[in-house]
Amino acid sequence: MNDKFFSIKKFGILLFLSIICVVGLFLFIHKKEKINHHAMVIIEDLYVTVDIADTEISRHRGLGGQRDLCDHCGMLFLFDESKKRSFWMKDMFFDIDIIWIQDDHIVGIERAVPYKGKEKEVVVSPHLVNKVLEMPAGTVDRHAIYIGQKVKYVDTVF
Repeated sequence: MNDKFFSIKKFGILLFLSIICVVGLFLFIHKKEKINHHAMVIIEDLYVTVDIADTEISRHRGLGGQRDLCDHCGMLFLFDESKKRSFWMKDMFFDIDIIWIQDDHIVGIERAVPYKGKEKEVVVSPHLVNKVLEMPAGTVDRHAIYIGQKVKYVDTVF
């Protein structure tokens, strides 16, 4: 009877430790991939709610697989260093405007980059950049966004 009790107790301890390991691994993985990390980008009177892409995984995924994007929504890619950046339209379902940003100023704009066509076609920034903003096609023209304009970035998590 005593041996059976210790066997059940060992099983319970092993089960408990296994659950702790699985939960710890889950939290470790998701800590690196900032789930639901959002921010606000402000360009004069335009307020854009953006998803943040600041890890290799989130930058690689980008807007790929997403079916649409609201008029005042976008994705902001953040990089630790400034350099020429290249983007492609892998797994995209809609056209986008791409705004190339260095620190807090727009240094380039790509209007209505098509999602169809050559999937491997690459769009390259005209200058060194450390931020890239993607929004629905037509946003740049509707809001008269231009090169040299100041961009504010307000980090929030919700």
